[in-house]
Amino acid sequence: MALKRDKAKNGRREFAGIVLQAVWVLLLLAVVSYDVVDTRDWSGGGDATRNYIGPVGAWTAWAVFRLFGAAGFLVPAMLAVLGLFLIFKSEDRFWPRAAWMAGILALQESVRVLHDLVLTIGCVEDSTEG
Repeated sequence: MALKRDKAKNGRREFAGIVLQAVWVLLLLAVVSYDVVDTRDWSGGGDATRNYIGPVGAWTAWAVFRLFGAAGFLVPAMLAVLGLFLIFKSEDRFWPRAAWMAGILALQESVRVLHDLVLTIGCVEDSTEG
């Protein structure tokens, strides 16, 4: 009975891994082809989107870049690695690896935010001197 339950659990993990493989490919195409013109207005009545995935891809890439900045290019890679862990290492625990990947992404994001903060403070100080 326990063997059936383990096989069903592994099957769900492998299915989730395959879904993540599709998601990271679509997200990579959306991020790579992101153009700020595609998300200029909410109405969407302008020109056709330049994003390979269409309006959904443009807004998804916009959200990824708003959340993670330049580290948003790493989100598809992390989803790919997580999906591969789910597919090929389905008998092992993957949550520690996922937590490490999320921690690395959070660290990169905090460095980006600090960098933006330093640049912003530097720009304000330069403009008050003159």
